[in-house]
Amino acid sequence: MFQVYLLQYSRIIVGMVSVDLAGFAYTIKEKFIDTAARLASRGLVYGVFLPIIGAPQSYIGIYFAGAVFAAGMFEYTGTVASLVSEMELEDGMSFELVMPFTQRLVYIKALFAHIFRAMTSSILALMFAKIILWNGFDLSNMSLVKFVISLFSVHLLTGSFSLWSATFVYDVSDIT
Repeated sequence: MFQVYLLQYSRIIVGMVSVDLAGFAYTIKEKFIDTAARLASRGLVYGVFLPIIGAPQSYIGIYFAGAVFAAGMFEYTGTVASLVSEMELEDGMSFELVMPFTQRLVYIKALFAHIFRAMTSSILALMFAKIILWNGFDLSNMSLVKFVISLFSVHLLTGSFSLWSATFVYDVSDIT
């Protein structure tokens, strides 16, 4: 019985997330340009200016490794702001809340949509970091399975926290 409900709910969540991500697919090019500009400017600081003042050259690899995970976290600011603005309106989320399923699925859908957006941004950052550093960012020792699991778990944690914190914000002006 539980497996039947789990299968039905998973189909509903996948359908809702795919509808939510359809609009995100049109912004992939802009996201890549934004991520590339952000990483290039910071990479310039870590790769050129910090070695001038005596920092080791290896800091740039450490920076880009952290930037891959942090790139997805920039997605949460805009999505939390849009979620708060939808909750602020009287009819903002009513189209999803009147569907014949529990209200928890709406928040689960928002969480998984956030996770997939953030993972996409992180993967774009990884591609850009590899292009910039080429031999300085060695991927041969990286386990793809461990990377995907860690990337998913980081964005699950940060997405859950941002969704949880969005429920306590009463006005969009309170975010800044």
